[in-house]
Amino acid sequence: MLLLLASCGKSAPDAEKPGETEKADETEVEETVKLTPSEIKVDGQALALEKGVTEYEYRIPDGDPYIPSVEAKAEDGCRVRVIQGFIPYGENEGFAQIILTKDAEEETYKVKFVKDAEKGFVLQYGDVYKFDGGEGATYVSSAPTDVTVDADGKVTAKKLTDSDVTVTAKTASGEKTLVINGVKKARVNLVFITGQSIAQGCYDTSDKTGKRIPTEDQHELIEKVEVEGMVYGYDLFPRSEDAKVASQKGRIYDMYTYPKQGFETAIGNAILYGTGEKTLFYQTAYSGAPIESWLDSKRHEEAGTYAGGHNFYDEQLNTYNKALKKMLANNYEVIRVSNVWIQGTTAMSAVYSKAKGDYIFSSDPAYDSSKRITDETYYEYYMKFHNDMVEDFGLEYDFMVLDRASHGVCSEENRKLGTQTDIVPIRASQYTLTNENKDIIMITRITDQFRPYSSTDKDSWGYGFIGVDNAHFNQIGYNALGQDIGKNMVEYLYSNVKAESVEIINSNGKTRIGEGDTVSVKKNASKRLAAMALPMTSNELLTWESSDENTATVDRFGTVKGVGNGTCKITAKTAGGIEYSITVSVTG
Repeated sequence: MLLLLASCGKSAPDAEKPGETEKADETEVEETVKLTPSEIKVDGQALALEKGVTEYEYRIPDGDPYIPSVEAKAEDGCRVRVIQGFIPYGENEGFAQIILTKDAEEETYKVKFVKDAEKGFVLQYGDVYKFDGGEGATYVSSAPTDVTVDADGKVTAKKLTDSDVTVTAKTASGEKTLVINGVKKARVNLVFITGQSIAQGCYDTSDKTGKRIPTEDQHELIEKVEVEGMVYGYDLFPRSEDAKVASQKGRIYDMYTYPKQGFETAIGNAILYGTGEKTLFYQTAYSGAPIESWLDSKRHEEAGTYAGGHNFYDEQLNTYNKALKKMLANNYEVIRVSNVWIQGTTAMSAVYSKAKGDYIFSSDPAYDSSKRITDETYYEYYMKFHNDMVEDFGLEYDFMVLDRASHGVCSEENRKLGTQTDIVPIRASQYTLTNENKDIIMITRITDQFRPYSSTDKDSWGYGFIGVDNAHFNQIGYNALGQDIGKNMVEYLYSNVKAESVEIINSNGKTRIGEGDTVSVKKNASKRLAAMALPMTSNELLTWESSDENTATVDRFGTVKGVGNGTCKITAKTAGGIEYSITVSVTG
Protein backbone atom coordinates (compact mmCIF):
# COMPACT_ATOMS: atom_id res chain seq x y z
CA MET A 1 0.00 0.00 0.00
CA LEU A 2 1.46 3.31 -1.11
CA LEU A 3 0.61 6.55 0.65
CA LEU A 4 1.07 9.80 -1.24
CA LEU A 5 0.42 13.29 0.00
CA ALA A 6 0.33 15.35 -3.11
CA SER A 7 -1.25 17.97 -5.30
CA CYS A 8 -5.25 18.21 -7.44
CA GLY A 9 -5.48 20.10 -10.86
CA LYS A 10 -5.56 19.98 -14.65
CA SER A 11 -6.02 16.84 -16.70
CA ALA A 12 -2.91 14.96 -17.70
CA PRO A 13 -1.64 15.32 -21.29
CA ASP A 14 -3.18 12.90 -23.77
CA ALA A 15 -1.67 9.44 -23.59
CA GLU A 16 -2.77 6.15 -25.04
CA LYS A 17 -5.51 4.83 -22.80
CA PRO A 18 -5.18 1.05 -22.15
CA GLY A 19 -8.82 0.10 -22.56
CA GLU A 20 -12.02 1.98 -23.38
CA THR A 21 -14.42 3.37 -20.80
CA GLU A 22 -17.71 5.05 -21.73
CA LYS A 23 -17.74 8.77 -21.00
CA ALA A 24 -20.14 10.04 -18.37
CA ASP A 25 -22.86 12.58 -19.18
CA GLU A 26 -21.57 16.15 -18.68
CA THR A 27 -24.41 17.10 -16.31
CA GLU A 28 -23.85 13.98 -14.26
CA VAL A 29 -20.14 14.75 -14.08
CA GLU A 30 -20.75 18.12 -12.44
CA GLU A 31 -23.01 16.52 -9.84
CA THR A 32 -21.09 13.36 -9.02
CA VAL A 33 -17.35 13.79 -9.72
CA LYS A 34 -16.05 16.61 -7.55
CA LEU A 35 -12.40 15.62 -7.02
CA THR A 36 -10.14 14.79 -9.95
CA PRO A 37 -6.53 13.60 -10.12
CA SER A 38 -4.05 15.61 -12.13
CA GLU A 39 -2.14 12.45 -13.00
CA ILE A 40 -2.39 8.67 -12.75
CA LYS A 41 0.60 6.58 -13.82
CA VAL A 42 0.75 2.82 -14.27
CA ASP A 43 4.34 1.54 -14.17
CA GLY A 44 5.46 5.06 -15.05
CA GLN A 45 3.09 5.45 -18.02
CA ALA A 46 0.60 8.30 -17.73
CA LEU A 47 -3.01 7.37 -18.42
CA ALA A 48 -5.08 9.61 -20.68
CA LEU A 49 -7.54 10.92 -18.12
CA GLU A 50 -11.06 11.82 -19.24
CA LYS A 51 -13.49 14.11 -17.50
CA GLY A 52 -15.98 12.16 -15.41
CA VAL A 53 -14.28 8.80 -15.95
CA THR A 54 -13.31 7.16 -12.68
CA GLU A 55 -12.32 3.67 -13.91
CA TYR A 56 -9.56 2.76 -16.36
CA GLU A 57 -8.55 -0.62 -17.73
CA TYR A 58 -5.00 -1.97 -18.10
CA ARG A 59 -4.26 -5.35 -19.67
CA ILE A 60 -1.42 -7.55 -18.45
CA PRO A 61 -0.07 -11.00 -19.42
CA ASP A 62 -1.84 -14.18 -18.39
CA GLY A 63 -0.42 -16.66 -15.87
CA ASP A 64 1.13 -15.11 -12.77
CA PRO A 65 2.28 -11.66 -13.92
CA TYR A 66 3.51 -8.79 -11.83
CA ILE A 67 0.74 -6.33 -11.01
CA PRO A 68 1.90 -2.89 -12.22
CA SER A 69 2.48 -0.15 -9.66
CA VAL A 70 0.19 2.88 -9.65
CA GLU A 71 1.04 6.49 -8.76
CA ALA A 72 -1.27 9.49 -8.61
CA LYS A 73 -1.21 13.24 -8.00
CA ALA A 74 -3.92 15.80 -7.30
CA GLU A 75 -4.31 19.50 -6.51
CA ASP A 76 -2.82 21.19 -3.47
CA GLY A 77 -4.71 20.42 -0.30
CA CYS A 78 -6.08 17.13 -1.62
CA ARG A 79 -4.85 13.96 0.06
CA VAL A 80 -4.12 11.08 -2.30
CA ARG A 81 -4.00 7.50 -1.11
CA VAL A 82 -3.12 4.72 -3.55
CA ILE A 83 -4.08 1.15 -2.68
CA GLN A 84 -1.97 -0.91 -5.05
CA GLY A 85 -3.58 -3.40 -7.37
CA PHE A 86 -4.04 -7.10 -6.74
CA ILE A 87 -5.76 -10.05 -8.39
CA PRO A 88 -7.08 -12.70 -5.98
CA TYR A 89 -5.88 -16.23 -6.65
CA GLY A 90 -7.97 -18.02 -9.28
CA GLU A 91 -9.37 -14.79 -10.73
CA ASN A 92 -8.43 -12.90 -13.88
CA GLU A 93 -8.96 -9.30 -12.89
CA GLY A 94 -8.57 -6.93 -9.97
CA PHE A 95 -8.24 -3.26 -9.07
CA ALA A 96 -5.93 -0.59 -7.78
CA GLN A 97 -7.70 2.26 -6.01
CA ILE A 98 -6.84 5.96 -5.95
CA ILE A 99 -8.70 7.69 -3.13
CA LEU A 100 -8.85 11.49 -3.19
CA THR A 101 -9.90 13.31 -0.03
CA LYS A 102 -10.36 17.03 0.50
CA ASP A 103 -12.33 18.52 3.39
CA ALA A 104 -15.55 16.45 3.59
CA GLU A 105 -15.35 15.22 -0.03
CA GLU A 106 -13.98 11.87 -1.18
CA GLU A 107 -13.69 10.32 -4.62
CA THR A 108 -12.36 6.89 -5.61
CA TYR A 109 -10.74 6.13 -8.96
CA LYS A 110 -9.88 2.61 -10.08
CA VAL A 111 -7.39 1.04 -12.42
CA LYS A 112 -8.74 -2.33 -13.48
CA PHE A 113 -6.08 -4.93 -14.29
CA VAL A 114 -7.17 -7.70 -16.65
CA LYS A 115 -5.17 -10.81 -17.57
CA ASP A 116 -5.02 -11.17 -21.36
CA ALA A 117 -3.44 -14.15 -23.15
CA GLU A 118 -2.71 -11.90 -26.12
CA LYS A 119 -0.23 -10.05 -23.88
CA GLY A 120 1.64 -13.29 -23.26
CA PHE A 121 1.94 -15.81 -20.43
CA VAL A 122 4.47 -15.53 -17.59
CA LEU A 123 5.21 -17.36 -14.37
CA GLN A 124 7.05 -16.49 -11.19
CA TYR A 125 9.65 -18.69 -9.53
CA GLY A 126 8.07 -21.63 -7.74
CA ASP A 127 4.73 -21.34 -9.55
CA VAL A 128 2.83 -24.52 -10.28
CA TYR A 129 0.40 -24.45 -13.21
CA LYS A 130 -1.89 -27.22 -14.48
CA PHE A 131 -1.68 -27.52 -18.27
CA ASP A 132 -4.53 -29.60 -19.65
CA GLY A 133 -3.29 -31.13 -22.87
CA GLY A 134 -6.23 -33.49 -23.30
CA GLU A 135 -6.93 -37.13 -22.51
CA GLY A 136 -3.92 -39.40 -22.85
CA ALA A 137 -1.50 -36.52 -23.45
CA THR A 138 2.23 -36.85 -23.01
CA TYR A 139 4.10 -33.69 -22.03
CA VAL A 140 7.53 -32.28 -22.76
CA SER A 141 9.27 -28.99 -21.87
CA SER A 142 11.67 -27.26 -24.28
CA ALA A 143 13.82 -26.18 -21.31
CA PRO A 144 13.36 -28.73 -18.49
CA THR A 145 16.04 -27.12 -16.31
CA ASP A 146 13.94 -23.93 -16.25
CA VAL A 147 10.38 -25.28 -16.38
CA THR A 148 9.45 -28.88 -15.68
CA VAL A 149 6.28 -30.71 -16.61
CA ASP A 150 5.22 -34.08 -15.22
CA ALA A 151 3.09 -36.83 -16.70
CA ASP A 152 -0.09 -35.17 -15.43
CA GLY A 153 0.65 -31.80 -16.99
CA LYS A 154 1.84 -30.12 -13.80
CA VAL A 155 4.12 -27.29 -14.90
CA THR A 156 6.62 -26.00 -12.31
CA ALA A 157 8.77 -22.87 -12.66
CA LYS A 158 12.16 -24.08 -11.39
CA LYS A 159 14.60 -21.44 -12.60
CA LEU A 160 14.56 -17.78 -13.61
CA THR A 161 14.73 -17.17 -17.35
CA ASP A 162 14.02 -14.37 -19.82
CA SER A 163 13.65 -16.83 -22.69
CA ASP A 164 10.46 -18.45 -23.93
CA VAL A 165 9.81 -21.98 -22.75
CA THR A 166 7.36 -24.13 -24.69
CA VAL A 167 5.47 -26.95 -23.02
CA THR A 168 4.01 -29.36 -25.56
CA ALA A 169 1.19 -31.83 -24.99
CA LYS A 170 0.94 -34.60 -27.56
CA THR A 171 -2.13 -36.76 -28.14
CA ALA A 172 -3.19 -39.12 -30.91
CA SER A 173 -5.16 -36.28 -32.48
CA GLY A 174 -2.38 -33.69 -32.47
CA GLU A 175 -0.40 -31.24 -30.33
CA LYS A 176 -1.23 -28.41 -27.96
CA THR A 177 1.36 -25.93 -26.71
CA LEU A 178 1.78 -23.54 -23.82
CA VAL A 179 4.36 -20.80 -24.45
CA ILE A 180 5.76 -19.33 -21.23
CA ASN A 181 7.37 -15.95 -21.85
CA GLY A 182 9.90 -16.24 -19.08
CA VAL A 183 10.07 -17.00 -15.35
CA LYS A 184 10.42 -13.97 -13.10
CA LYS A 185 11.51 -13.65 -9.49
CA ALA A 186 8.76 -14.55 -7.06
CA ARG A 187 7.29 -11.45 -5.46
CA VAL A 188 6.63 -12.23 -1.81
CA ASN A 189 5.31 -10.71 1.37
CA LEU A 190 8.09 -11.19 3.93
CA VAL A 191 6.29 -11.76 7.24
CA PHE A 192 8.27 -12.09 10.48
CA ILE A 193 6.66 -14.25 13.16
CA THR A 194 8.00 -13.09 16.52
CA GLY A 195 7.27 -13.49 20.21
CA GLN A 196 6.63 -16.56 22.36
CA SER A 197 5.37 -20.12 22.03
CA ILE A 198 2.00 -19.34 20.44
CA ALA A 199 3.84 -17.65 17.57
CA GLN A 200 6.27 -20.57 17.39
CA GLY A 201 3.42 -23.01 16.73
CA CYS A 202 2.24 -25.19 19.62
CA TYR A 203 1.19 -28.79 19.84
CA ASP A 204 -1.33 -30.18 22.29
CA THR A 205 0.20 -32.36 24.95
CA SER A 206 -3.04 -34.21 25.56
CA ASP A 207 -6.68 -34.47 24.60
CA LYS A 208 -9.50 -33.42 26.93
CA THR A 209 -9.12 -36.62 28.97
CA GLY A 210 -5.39 -36.14 29.55
CA LYS A 211 -4.33 -38.69 26.92
CA ARG A 212 -1.39 -37.73 24.70
CA ILE A 213 -2.36 -36.93 21.08
CA PRO A 214 0.30 -38.32 18.71
CA THR A 215 1.93 -35.57 16.65
CA GLU A 216 1.05 -37.31 13.38
CA ASP A 217 -2.62 -37.26 14.39
CA GLN A 218 -2.38 -33.57 15.11
CA HIS A 219 -0.95 -33.02 11.61
CA GLU A 220 -4.12 -34.49 10.16
CA LEU A 221 -6.21 -31.92 12.04
CA ILE A 222 -4.30 -28.70 11.37
CA GLU A 223 -5.17 -26.36 8.54
CA LYS A 224 -3.07 -26.94 5.41
CA VAL A 225 -1.71 -24.55 2.79
CA GLU A 226 -4.00 -25.19 -0.16
CA VAL A 227 -1.85 -24.24 -3.18
CA GLU A 228 1.65 -25.43 -4.05
CA GLY A 229 4.37 -22.84 -4.60
CA MET A 230 2.62 -19.90 -2.92
CA VAL A 231 3.32 -20.00 0.84
CA TYR A 232 6.83 -20.56 2.18
CA GLY A 233 8.49 -20.88 5.55
CA TYR A 234 11.95 -20.27 6.97
CA ASP A 235 12.18 -21.26 10.63
CA LEU A 236 14.95 -20.15 12.92
CA PHE A 237 13.45 -22.13 15.83
CA PRO A 238 11.18 -24.90 14.48
CA ARG A 239 9.23 -27.02 16.94
CA SER A 240 11.03 -30.28 17.63
CA GLU A 241 7.70 -32.15 17.80
CA ASP A 242 7.47 -31.87 14.02
CA ALA A 243 10.51 -33.68 12.68
CA LYS A 244 9.57 -33.13 9.02
CA VAL A 245 9.39 -29.35 9.35
CA ALA A 246 12.38 -29.26 11.73
CA SER A 247 14.45 -31.00 9.03
CA GLN A 248 14.01 -27.89 6.87
CA LYS A 249 15.77 -25.59 9.34
CA GLY A 250 18.01 -23.21 7.42
CA ARG A 251 16.05 -23.66 4.19
CA ILE A 252 13.17 -21.94 2.48
CA TYR A 253 10.51 -24.63 2.25
CA ASP A 254 7.08 -24.86 0.65
CA MET A 255 4.46 -25.08 3.40
CA TYR A 256 2.21 -26.99 0.99
CA THR A 257 4.72 -29.84 1.08
CA TYR A 258 5.62 -29.41 4.75
CA PRO A 259 2.41 -28.69 6.72
CA LYS A 260 3.17 -26.74 9.87
CA GLN A 261 1.41 -26.10 13.15
CA GLY A 262 0.65 -22.47 14.04
CA PHE A 263 -1.23 -19.57 12.53
CA GLU A 264 1.08 -18.93 9.52
CA THR A 265 -0.85 -21.41 7.38
CA ALA A 266 -4.13 -19.56 7.80
CA ILE A 267 -2.50 -16.18 7.20
CA GLY A 268 -0.83 -17.49 4.05
CA ASN A 269 -4.11 -18.88 2.73
CA ALA A 270 -5.89 -15.59 3.49
CA ILE A 271 -3.26 -13.52 1.64
CA LEU A 272 -3.27 -15.97 -1.28
CA TYR A 273 -7.03 -16.03 -1.82
CA GLY A 274 -7.49 -12.38 -0.87
CA THR A 275 -4.72 -10.86 -3.00
CA GLY A 276 -3.06 -13.57 -5.12
CA GLU A 277 0.29 -12.76 -3.49
CA LYS A 278 2.93 -15.17 -2.25
CA THR A 279 4.10 -15.11 1.37
CA LEU A 280 7.36 -16.13 3.04
CA PHE A 281 7.19 -16.47 6.83
CA TYR A 282 10.43 -15.92 8.74
CA GLN A 283 9.63 -17.55 12.10
CA THR A 284 11.97 -16.52 14.90
CA ALA A 285 9.63 -16.86 17.91
CA TYR A 286 10.66 -18.96 20.90
CA SER A 287 8.68 -20.43 23.79
CA GLY A 288 8.66 -18.14 26.83
CA ALA A 289 10.94 -15.51 25.29
CA PRO A 290 10.88 -12.28 27.38
CA ILE A 291 10.81 -8.97 25.56
CA GLU A 292 14.30 -8.18 26.90
CA SER A 293 15.63 -11.01 24.73
CA TRP A 294 14.09 -9.27 21.69
CA LEU A 295 16.23 -6.16 22.23
CA ASP A 296 19.37 -5.78 20.11
CA SER A 297 22.30 -6.35 22.45
CA LYS A 298 24.51 -3.97 20.45
CA ARG A 299 22.08 -1.07 20.81
CA HIS A 300 20.34 -1.47 24.15
CA GLU A 301 21.81 -2.04 27.59
CA GLU A 302 18.51 -3.55 28.77
CA ALA A 303 18.92 -6.42 26.29
CA GLY A 304 19.15 -9.88 27.84
CA THR A 305 19.22 -13.54 27.01
CA TYR A 306 16.95 -16.50 27.61
CA ALA A 307 16.91 -20.30 27.36
CA GLY A 308 20.63 -20.93 27.54
CA GLY A 309 21.92 -17.63 26.22
CA HIS A 310 19.65 -16.84 23.28
CA ASN A 311 19.18 -13.22 22.28
CA PHE A 312 16.48 -13.60 19.69
CA TYR A 313 16.93 -10.25 18.00
CA ASP A 314 20.64 -10.84 17.51
CA GLU A 315 20.05 -14.31 16.10
CA GLN A 316 17.20 -13.12 13.89
CA LEU A 317 19.37 -10.34 12.41
CA ASN A 318 22.52 -12.45 12.01
CA THR A 319 20.70 -15.31 10.31
CA TYR A 320 18.90 -12.90 8.01
CA ASN A 321 22.11 -11.15 6.93
CA LYS A 322 24.23 -14.29 6.61
CA ALA A 323 21.71 -16.68 5.07
CA LEU A 324 18.13 -15.69 4.35
CA LYS A 325 18.90 -12.39 2.65
CA LYS A 326 21.16 -14.16 0.15
CA MET A 327 18.56 -16.86 -0.54
CA LEU A 328 15.95 -14.20 -1.19
CA ALA A 329 18.24 -12.32 -3.55
CA ASN A 330 18.56 -15.35 -5.83
CA ASN A 331 14.92 -16.03 -6.63
CA TYR A 332 12.64 -13.65 -4.71
CA GLU A 333 11.67 -9.98 -4.64
CA VAL A 334 10.22 -8.70 -1.38
CA ILE A 335 7.22 -6.44 -1.99
CA ARG A 336 6.22 -5.82 1.62
CA VAL A 337 7.76 -6.41 5.07
CA SER A 338 5.45 -7.12 8.00
CA ASN A 339 5.77 -8.50 11.51
CA VAL A 340 3.23 -10.49 13.50
CA TRP A 341 3.96 -10.29 17.23
CA ILE A 342 2.34 -12.33 20.00
CA GLN A 343 4.14 -12.22 23.35
CA GLY A 344 3.71 -11.38 26.95
CA THR A 345 1.91 -14.16 28.83
CA THR A 346 4.78 -15.42 30.99
CA ALA A 347 6.12 -11.93 31.68
CA MET A 348 2.72 -10.79 32.99
CA SER A 349 3.22 -12.66 36.24
CA ALA A 350 6.92 -13.65 36.34
CA VAL A 351 9.90 -11.31 36.78
CA TYR A 352 12.71 -11.36 34.23
CA SER A 353 16.25 -11.48 35.61
CA LYS A 354 18.96 -10.33 33.23
CA ALA A 355 21.61 -11.82 35.50
CA LYS A 356 20.00 -15.26 35.31
CA GLY A 357 18.89 -14.93 31.70
CA ASP A 358 15.59 -16.35 32.88
CA TYR A 359 12.38 -15.60 34.75
CA ILE A 360 11.93 -15.64 38.50
CA PHE A 361 8.57 -17.27 39.18
CA SER A 362 6.27 -16.81 42.17
CA SER A 363 7.37 -20.17 43.57
CA ASP A 364 10.95 -18.83 43.96
CA PRO A 365 11.79 -17.23 47.35
CA ALA A 366 13.53 -14.42 45.43
CA TYR A 367 10.33 -13.48 43.62
CA ASP A 368 9.18 -9.86 44.13
CA SER A 369 5.90 -8.99 42.42
CA SER A 370 6.70 -5.27 42.58
CA LYS A 371 9.44 -5.87 40.02
CA ARG A 372 7.09 -7.20 37.34
CA ILE A 373 7.36 -5.27 34.09
CA THR A 374 5.20 -2.14 33.97
CA ASP A 375 3.14 -0.77 31.11
CA GLU A 376 5.64 2.09 30.63
CA THR A 377 8.63 -0.24 30.49
CA TYR A 378 6.94 -2.70 28.13
CA TYR A 379 6.02 0.20 25.84
CA GLU A 380 9.58 1.53 25.90
CA TYR A 381 11.10 -1.88 25.14
CA TYR A 382 8.64 -2.69 22.40
CA MET A 383 9.28 0.61 20.63
CA LYS A 384 13.01 -0.11 20.70
CA PHE A 385 12.36 -3.52 19.14
CA HIS A 386 9.95 -1.99 16.61
CA ASN A 387 12.28 0.82 15.58
CA ASP A 388 15.17 -1.60 15.15
CA MET A 389 12.98 -3.79 12.92
CA VAL A 390 12.20 -0.73 10.80
CA GLU A 391 15.88 0.19 10.49
CA ASP A 392 17.31 -3.31 10.00
CA PHE A 393 14.62 -4.96 7.88
CA GLY A 394 12.57 -2.13 6.38
CA LEU A 395 9.53 -3.11 8.46
CA GLU A 396 6.36 -1.39 7.16
CA TYR A 397 3.54 -2.99 9.16
CA ASP A 398 3.80 -4.30 12.71
CA PHE A 399 0.75 -6.42 13.50
CA MET A 400 0.05 -6.86 17.22
CA VAL A 401 -1.82 -9.95 18.42
CA LEU A 402 -3.37 -9.22 21.81
CA ASP A 403 -2.32 -12.03 24.12
CA ARG A 404 -4.34 -13.36 27.03
CA ALA A 405 -3.47 -12.47 30.61
CA SER A 406 -1.56 -15.07 32.56
CA HIS A 407 -3.47 -16.99 35.19
CA GLY A 408 -1.34 -15.54 37.99
CA VAL A 409 -2.52 -11.95 37.44
CA CYS A 410 -6.17 -12.58 36.56
CA SER A 411 -9.08 -11.49 38.71
CA GLU A 412 -10.86 -14.18 40.68
CA GLU A 413 -13.86 -13.75 38.38
CA ASN A 414 -11.84 -14.48 35.25
CA ARG A 415 -9.87 -17.28 36.87
CA LYS A 416 -13.14 -19.08 37.57
CA LEU A 417 -14.35 -18.50 34.02
CA GLY A 418 -10.96 -19.36 32.53
CA THR A 419 -11.21 -16.37 30.20
CA GLN A 420 -8.00 -14.57 31.23
CA THR A 421 -8.89 -11.26 29.59
CA ASP A 422 -7.99 -8.77 32.35
CA ILE A 423 -6.48 -5.42 31.36
CA VAL A 424 -3.15 -5.97 33.09
CA PRO A 425 -0.08 -3.76 32.43
CA ILE A 426 1.31 -5.61 29.38
CA ARG A 427 -2.10 -5.89 27.72
CA ALA A 428 -2.77 -2.21 28.47
CA SER A 429 0.57 -1.36 26.89
CA GLN A 430 -0.28 -3.38 23.79
CA TYR A 431 -3.51 -1.38 23.37
CA THR A 432 -1.55 1.86 23.78
CA LEU A 433 1.13 0.84 21.30
CA THR A 434 -1.53 0.44 18.63
CA ASN A 435 -3.47 3.54 19.67
CA GLU A 436 -0.41 5.79 19.45
CA ASN A 437 1.53 4.42 16.46
CA LYS A 438 0.15 4.31 12.93
CA ASP A 439 2.50 1.49 11.87
CA ILE A 440 1.61 -0.78 14.83
CA ILE A 441 -1.77 -2.36 14.21
CA MET A 442 -3.94 -4.39 16.58
CA ILE A 443 -4.78 -7.13 14.10
CA THR A 444 -6.96 -9.39 16.25
CA ARG A 445 -8.59 -9.54 19.67
CA ILE A 446 -10.25 -12.88 19.06
CA THR A 447 -8.17 -14.37 21.89
CA ASP A 448 -10.41 -12.51 24.33
CA GLN A 449 -13.34 -14.62 23.19
CA PHE A 450 -11.69 -18.05 23.36
CA ARG A 451 -13.25 -20.26 26.01
CA PRO A 452 -11.56 -23.26 27.61
CA TYR A 453 -12.60 -26.89 27.42
CA SER A 454 -13.56 -26.59 31.09
CA SER A 455 -16.32 -24.13 30.20
CA THR A 456 -19.83 -25.30 31.01
CA ASP A 457 -21.13 -23.56 27.88
CA LYS A 458 -20.00 -25.86 25.11
CA ASP A 459 -22.36 -24.62 22.40
CA SER A 460 -21.50 -20.93 22.11
CA TRP A 461 -18.97 -19.55 19.65
CA GLY A 462 -15.37 -19.75 20.88
CA TYR A 463 -15.51 -23.11 22.62
CA GLY A 464 -12.64 -25.36 21.57
CA PHE A 465 -10.63 -22.57 19.92
CA ILE A 466 -7.90 -22.94 22.54
CA GLY A 467 -5.95 -26.00 23.64
CA VAL A 468 -6.56 -28.08 26.72
CA ASP A 469 -3.94 -26.14 28.70
CA ASN A 470 -6.06 -22.99 28.21
CA ALA A 471 -2.92 -21.08 27.23
CA HIS A 472 -1.91 -22.11 23.71
CA PHE A 473 -3.92 -21.50 20.56
CA ASN A 474 -2.67 -24.70 18.97
CA GLN A 475 -4.98 -24.42 15.93
CA ILE A 476 -5.98 -28.09 15.97
CA GLY A 477 -9.27 -28.25 14.13
CA TYR A 478 -10.09 -24.59 14.75
CA ASN A 479 -7.61 -22.17 13.20
CA ALA A 480 -9.74 -19.26 14.39
CA LEU A 481 -6.76 -17.16 15.45
CA GLY A 482 -4.84 -17.49 12.18
CA GLN A 483 -7.95 -16.97 10.08
CA ASP A 484 -8.84 -13.78 11.94
CA ILE A 485 -5.30 -12.42 11.63
CA GLY A 486 -5.17 -13.21 7.91
CA LYS A 487 -8.60 -11.77 7.13
CA ASN A 488 -7.83 -8.56 9.00
CA MET A 489 -4.36 -8.19 7.44
CA VAL A 490 -5.85 -8.35 3.94
CA GLU A 491 -8.62 -5.93 4.89
CA TYR A 492 -6.16 -3.49 6.44
CA LEU A 493 -3.75 -3.55 3.49
CA TYR A 494 -6.24 -3.43 0.65
CA SER A 495 -9.36 -1.67 1.91
CA ASN A 496 -10.23 1.91 2.78
CA VAL A 497 -11.52 1.16 6.29
CA LYS A 498 -12.59 4.17 8.35
CA ALA A 499 -13.26 4.44 12.07
CA GLU A 500 -16.97 4.38 12.83
CA SER A 501 -17.02 4.27 16.62
CA VAL A 502 -15.00 3.87 19.80
CA GLU A 503 -15.39 1.36 22.60
CA ILE A 504 -14.20 1.51 26.19
CA ILE A 505 -13.50 -1.82 27.86
CA ASN A 506 -13.77 -2.48 31.57
CA SER A 507 -10.89 -3.79 33.64
CA ASN A 508 -12.04 -7.41 33.28
CA GLY A 509 -11.29 -7.13 29.55
CA LYS A 510 -14.60 -8.53 28.39
CA THR A 511 -17.26 -6.03 29.47
CA ARG A 512 -17.86 -3.04 27.21
CA ILE A 513 -18.92 0.08 29.13
CA GLY A 514 -21.95 1.82 27.65
CA GLU A 515 -21.53 5.45 26.63
CA GLY A 516 -22.52 7.65 29.56
CA ASP A 517 -22.48 4.73 32.00
CA THR A 518 -20.84 5.24 35.39
CA VAL A 519 -17.88 3.38 36.85
CA SER A 520 -16.80 3.85 40.42
CA VAL A 521 -13.27 4.46 41.70
CA LYS A 522 -12.17 5.03 45.28
CA LYS A 523 -10.17 8.14 46.08
CA ASN A 524 -6.42 7.43 45.67
CA ALA A 525 -7.26 4.11 44.02
CA SER A 526 -7.04 3.28 40.33
CA LYS A 527 -8.87 1.25 37.72
CA ARG A 528 -7.51 0.03 34.41
CA LEU A 529 -9.58 0.49 31.25
CA ALA A 530 -8.84 -0.02 27.57
CA ALA A 531 -10.18 1.61 24.43
CA MET A 532 -9.85 1.49 20.69
CA ALA A 533 -11.49 2.66 17.50
CA LEU A 534 -13.73 0.29 15.57
CA PRO A 535 -13.38 -1.39 13.17
CA MET A 536 -9.90 -2.20 14.42
CA THR A 537 -8.56 -2.33 10.84
CA SER A 538 -9.15 1.41 10.59
CA ASN A 539 -6.14 1.70 12.93
CA GLU A 540 -7.35 5.12 14.02
CA LEU A 541 -5.09 6.73 16.61
CA LEU A 542 -6.70 7.37 19.97
CA THR A 543 -6.10 9.45 23.09
CA TRP A 544 -7.62 9.67 26.58
CA GLU A 545 -8.71 12.78 28.49
CA SER A 546 -10.47 13.71 31.74
CA SER A 547 -12.98 16.55 32.03
CA ASP A 548 -11.81 17.32 35.58
CA GLU A 549 -8.40 16.18 36.77
CA ASN A 550 -9.22 17.34 40.30
CA THR A 551 -11.74 14.50 40.38
CA ALA A 552 -10.04 11.80 38.33
CA THR A 553 -7.09 11.50 35.98
CA VAL A 554 -6.52 9.08 33.14
CA ASP A 555 -3.13 8.27 31.65
CA ARG A 556 -2.17 7.10 28.16
CA PHE A 557 -2.52 3.46 29.28
CA GLY A 558 -6.15 3.90 30.34
CA THR A 559 -5.44 3.90 34.07
CA VAL A 560 -8.09 6.01 35.82
CA LYS A 561 -7.08 7.32 39.25
CA GLY A 562 -9.47 8.82 41.80
CA VAL A 563 -8.27 12.21 43.03
CA GLY A 564 -11.21 13.91 44.76
CA ASN A 565 -14.84 13.17 45.53
CA GLY A 566 -17.27 13.85 42.69
CA THR A 567 -17.94 12.85 39.11
CA CYS A 568 -16.28 13.66 35.80
CA LYS A 569 -16.15 12.46 32.21
CA ILE A 570 -13.43 10.21 30.89
CA THR A 571 -13.27 10.35 27.10
CA ALA A 572 -11.51 8.24 24.48
CA LYS A 573 -11.13 10.29 21.30
CA THR A 574 -9.83 9.32 17.87
CA ALA A 575 -7.57 11.49 15.72
CA GLY A 576 -10.55 11.84 13.38
CA GLY A 577 -12.71 13.34 16.10
CA ILE A 578 -14.91 10.41 17.16
CA GLU A 579 -15.48 10.51 20.91
CA TYR A 580 -16.81 8.08 23.49
CA SER A 581 -17.31 9.16 27.11
CA ILE A 582 -18.14 7.46 30.37
CA THR A 583 -18.78 8.91 33.81
CA VAL A 584 -16.37 8.24 36.66
CA SER A 585 -17.66 8.56 40.21
CA VAL A 586 -15.01 9.05 42.89
CA THR A 587 -15.82 8.47 46.52
CA GLY A 588 -13.59 8.81 49.57
